[in-house]
Amino acid sequence: MLRSSAAVALSTACSGATGSPERQALHLPDVLEVTPNERLVYTWRGGHDANAGYGSRLETGVTWTLTKADGGTRLRLVHSGFLAPKNDFAFKGLSEGWPKVFQRIDAIAGEPQPEAVNS
Repeated sequence: MLRSSAAVALSTACSGATGSPERQALHLPDVLEVTPNERLVYTWRGGHDANAGYGSRLETGVTWTLTKADGGTRLRLVHSGFLAPKNDFAFKGLSEGWPKVFQRIDAIAGEPQPEAVNS
């Protein structure tokens, strides 16, 4: 939970892997919705149709939601739209990566992170 006084800036950046364009895994976001102090929705796309596993085509969405809670603000992240088995590699990697993002946010907010919940 983030304290009400905590200010957190979230940004997305495009980054690529080395190698041929077909092997690059890019995050190409489009912001779909912004409700100040409440909600941010953007796409998480990348990959290439010729790839299997790492670098496969990925067309997903990310939603960040802030809600008031006792003593602070609750931050909820939903990353949806993974296609199994095509996106299994990305799902596993991002499932391991998002908790690290929350750890960084918690370091900024100054509060410990509860265990991640998959829902």
